[in-house]
Amino acid sequence: MPCALRLHRGTAEAGTADASDPVPSRGRGVNFGCRAGDGELRPACHRRATYEIRWPDGTQARIQDFELAHATPFDIGRLGARLTSAIESVWSGATENDGFNRLLPLTGLAVGEITVLRACGRYLLQTGLPFSQAYMERVLQNNPGIALNCSSCSTGA
Repeated sequence: MPCALRLHRGTAEAGTADASDPVPSRGRGVNFGCRAGDGELRPACHRRATYEIRWPDGTQARIQDFELAHATPFDIGRLGARLTSAIESVWSGATENDGFNRLLPLTGLAVGEITVLRACGRYLLQTGLPFSQAYMERVLQNNPGIALNCSSCSTGA
């Protein structure tokens, strides 16, 4: 089931990202399993519309509206608040923008729980484990039950 996502931001003069960047990216796509963007449209983007606005003072603005679908269906009613919070956290720079974030729609884990899994992965890299972070991300994405078990071990739940 597609989920609609509309993001609003100020002008480039106010210090926000380039207006041609339709989704929060900090230079790359947001890692929640849905992808869209200029030059990066994926099959997950079901609909894209651009609206031009002319303000009374003669300036212009552009609204880009995307309808996205996740590769694995999830309950947006149950996860919508967590997903919104996670996107805001990535956009503000409080949370890293990597493949661990794709665990949210796959497992329902909160941003903090995913941060703990990310920290464990980084620790394993420091120990000399011969696997990359991207590999660990893919393993957990392909095995969401293991990600949930690892998270419950770290939280004591």
